[in-house]
Amino acid sequence: ILYAQALFEYETAKEIDEAISSNSAYNMDHYNGNTPLGSEFRAVAQNMIMRDIRKVDRDMYYVDQGGYDMHREDELDINFSELNGALSDFVTELQRQGIWDDTAIVISSDFGRTLTPNSDGGTDHAWGGNYLLLGGGVKGGRILGTYPEELTDASDLWVRRGRLIPTLPWDAVWSGIANWMGVKGDVDLDFIVPNRRSFDKCSVLFTDEDLFDTFSVPHDATCAVEDGDGDGVPDDLDSCPDTEYWTGAAVDSLGCAAASPTDAPTDAAVTPAPGPMAVASVLDVDSHIFNLGGTLNNAHPPEDLVEGVVNQWYLVLQENAGPPGIQVTPAHGRPSIVQGIRLYAATCCWNRVPGSYKIQGRNTRADAWTTVHETNFCDQDQYPMCKWGSFNTMNTVIHSNATSPDTSLDYVEILFPNTLAFTTYRVTFPTFADNTYYVDRIGSSLPNMILGALELPGEIVY
Repeated sequence: ILYAQALFEYETAKEIDEAISSNSAYNMDHYNGNTPLGSEFRAVAQNMIMRDIRKVDRDMYYVDQGGYDMHREDELDINFSELNGALSDFVTELQRQGIWDDTAIVISSDFGRTLTPNSDGGTDHAWGGNYLLLGGGVKGGRILGTYPEELTDASDLWVRRGRLIPTLPWDAVWSGIANWMGVKGDVDLDFIVPNRRSFDKCSVLFTDEDLFDTFSVPHDATCAVEDGDGDGVPDDLDSCPDTEYWTGAAVDSLGCAAASPTDAPTDAAVTPAPGPMAVASVLDVDSHIFNLGGTLNNAHPPEDLVEGVVNQWYLVLQENAGPPGIQVTPAHGRPSIVQGIRLYAATCCWNRVPGSYKIQGRNTRADAWTTVHETNFCDQDQYPMCKWGSFNTMNTVIHSNATSPDTSLDYVEILFPNTLAFTTYRVTFPTFADNTYYVDRIGSSLPNMILGALELPGEIVY
């Protein structure tokens, strides 16, 4: 792979050199770039004009201008003069190339400066600062965020010598820019801007509608919902949670590929759909899951609960968040009928495992949750998992089927009659194995719940 990559880069570089020397359209002799920063921008412009040869349709570049750490002297006018000239030449070139409307320039610094000078006439490190966003398609002429009402110590944002507390994170800007570059789904955005989950999507983070004239992610219509795959269908209504939104393919109201009408009627025999299929768990390894009642305190995501291997789901309870558990939408997208529950112990701690459960289901976000089954199983004193010393070995593969759990492991299995079919489930655990309620554990020395794996045996409806 490395050899192939090196060969590709060599051949592309050679093709670029030949194009520059033989085609005046790629020649940059007209571009000044006679300052250190100007030469960096010139290199970017040269690279951008070769985009067809490089076979790319979008790029990100980084250029740097130092000299702003002015603790002793103030040469801001000199730096700004170089910056202004470099930007002016760069914008002129992009307008000549016809791509200025498709370009966004973000000017930022790693930290702000104090508003008051130090004893050497310079400024010191501070906190909040400003981003500048430039581009032909930018909604310009505005200040986004909260500008301080007072630039004195009377301001709630003022911290010693004019260090201002930021009112917006940089995640806000980059979320909107990522949208503009074509990223839509919450899953992809969380990967690109990993700290965005620390902030409210509606009041803090931007979408491309907030920043650009042309946009694909309306702010008000998208900020209040979870849309992991970016297809425009909320997760709790989405029966196909892995849609490839970047293909532009149409989806139906359930988030699945919209069927194309046939060109003409057909006389072909229609194969009848199969009936319900019994499975060890209606939850599959690609199920979309999020935690309820707390936050995970380890590296194991909630999906580990349903992948058929003993893991360590370790949930730290949070006050006023409700009982611990999960909400899950199976990736197969079909209605399913849950007829039981299997809980497999983790690697330790019997007094931190669930002692009761409540299973609820629904089919659309507008539906009320319907209780499928609930019971306290640890008060029956018949399951090893409810007693001291019960545990399973980490990463043990679970060998179960539709009719039997893995009896080589410590587990609890409760079966019950049910004919109701749902596409989304909530499984919550109100009490622990020692019969204490979750609310009594919050703030205690044992404020967490641990579980190895979860199965919901039943039928998938086809």
